[in-house]
Amino acid sequence: MWRNGTILSATILSLLVTSGAAGQKRQATSKAPANLIYQQVTYNLQVPDVEKELSGLLSKSPQFKAYFQQLTDKSVVLMVPTRQLPRLQETVEAIGDVMSKTVDTENLARPLAAAEARLKSRKELLQQYFAVLSKSRNAQDIVKAQNALNRMTQDIEKTAGRVKYLRHKAKYSRLTVNFGLKGKSTINRN
Repeated sequence: MWRNGTILSATILSLLVTSGAAGQKRQATSKAPANLIYQQVTYNLQVPDVEKELSGLLSKSPQFKAYFQQLTDKSVVLMVPTRQLPRLQETVEAIGDVMSKTVDTENLARPLAAAEARLKSRKELLQQYFAVLSKSRNAQDIVKAQNALNRMTQDIEKTAGRVKYLRHKAKYSRLTVNFGLKGKSTINRN
């Protein structure tokens, strides 16, 4: 961080931040892991006994390592490990008449790779800021370096949280099951 015995200016430090961001984009596209697909599946079922079938599905969910995220008297939202989703879908489809099924997918590979690359570059840049701070001699440079350290630390914490969120999201799929009584219309005619 020293050049000819002087500390790099704030302008040079900001250029380091900018070049770190550009470097992360190159890394993000080349290191994107494959098969990180988040799925949201929604079923609309008609069953003879809503309460019985809903409680039956809830009692079966632990065998799929699923947990419920939301529960009403006519629907349930389950978070299920992605590898278990096909088996749980078979179970749901056997409960009653499937009136509709929707599947939405989101590829998380690129956002995760980009967040991981950003985190790595920010941590490297943080070390450079620490080096500048340790070699600073005047109050103005110390204040600038400390402010940069504070911003960088906040950015690192935010990015680390995003990485954690995306990794968790990639491991689970969301399954929503809406129950209606067989023989009764579920259309609201207001």
